[in-house]
Amino acid sequence: MARRGIVIAYVAILCSALAEAGSGELEDILLLKDGSIVRGTLVESVRGSYIRFHTTQHGLKVFGLSEVEKVTRLPKGIPDDELISNYFDEDVSRLADDARPVAVVGGVAIPYGRFARSSTSGGGAMESGVSVGLDVGLRLVPKWRWLTTGMYSELRRGALEVVDGFEEARGVPSARMIWLLTGMELRTEGNTAWKWRAIVQTGALVSTFPGFDYTVHGTPTTLIRSGRIESSSSTEFAVCIGGGVSVSRFSLTVRLLSASARYDGMRPVGVILLGAGVGLP
Repeated sequence: MARRGIVIAYVAILCSALAEAGSGELEDILLLKDGSIVRGTLVESVRGSYIRFHTTQHGLKVFGLSEVEKVTRLPKGIPDDELISNYFDEDVSRLADDARPVAVVGGVAIPYGRFARSSTSGGGAMESGVSVGLDVGLRLVPKWRWLTTGMYSELRRGALEVVDGFEEARGVPSARMIWLLTGMELRTEGNTAWKWRAIVQTGALVSTFPGFDYTVHGTPTTLIRSGRIESSSSTEFAVCIGGGVSVSRFSLTVRLLSASARYDGMRPVGVILLGAGVGLP
């Protein structure tokens, strides 16, 4: 009789534990192909067409099936990082961090500081140009990537600043720069397709400033002096600090590039890159 009572008590405890475990709230989770995680309740699924989903943050939304990578139901409150590492396979984990390993980047290169101002020697002020390059990223842990960048920039050069006449220089060659940088990138992860990016890199700048001839006139017919700006090149330490946003394969960034190279012997190189990128498949 006592043994029977123990069995009944054990069964009662087991049933109570199962009921308690089963009482945990569940939620539906969508993993979209752009890497976003959306939480809420699945309302309707139309085969081959769309999913109606009541999201936790934004209410009822409709997603085309072409947008959806996976649908699952799990207990509420599981962090995004744990979802990716424990409930989705490795390929989906890479998808959820929507950054592609290799991205083509390019944009407008704008000189800043003393680098953008003219002087009485050295080839004049730098003017805006173009940049193009590659970002190669290696995902280390959720949110963090090791990012290596190779960037080519070409900037136009303006006229010399003169105090005793006006300067004339024809066919002034552009300055050419190769930035080789490596460092860390931090990317936010959340329930939105838009991701914020922060970039800190160090490396080297390989720069070349081709030479050219110039003349200075007091009047259009009076020559005061003539001369030549000699070419110069160097390899110097460089730093990049940047930030921006990305969605799916596409990104917009602002990068502040600076180097210890000295243009005209005194002006440090500084370039702001306003760029866009697209990840390769």
